[in-house]
Amino acid sequence: SFSIIVPSLANYLRRMGAEEWVLGVAVAVYSLGEMVGSAVFGKLMTKRLREAPATGPRRCLLETMVFGVVGSILYVVADDVGQSPNLRNWAPWVVVVGRFLGGIWTGGKMVVEQTYVGVAAREDRVTPLTSEIGVY
Repeated sequence: SFSIIVPSLANYLRRMGAEEWVLGVAVAVYSLGEMVGSAVFGKLMTKRLREAPATGPRRCLLETMVFGVVGSILYVVADDVGQSPNLRNWAPWVVVVGRFLGGIWTGGKMVVEQTYVGVAAREDRVTPLTSEIGVY
């Protein structure tokens, strides 16, 4: 999500009439979202593993995906918001919120996946598997 959107982000925001500094906010807020997502979903994953080891990780992963879907929808809808004369000034901020939610998704997803691998995999496979997760 980060490397796919960043190359087009400046032109997207410029088309909406955003000032240049909004690009910096839109890029930075994604990393902030990752930090928040990893902290929140790390704690939630620990709780879910205790409550329901068999279904807790799946539930957590699905919950992270909600943030990704909503964030992606906001990113796309921002273009339509920018076309409305009454809402044009809000369009860049819809992008920023979408990027923040996308960051929460990515940060949460990484924590959930790595925690699950750490719990479910054989001890000799944990390091290779967690390194492979980071590639994708």
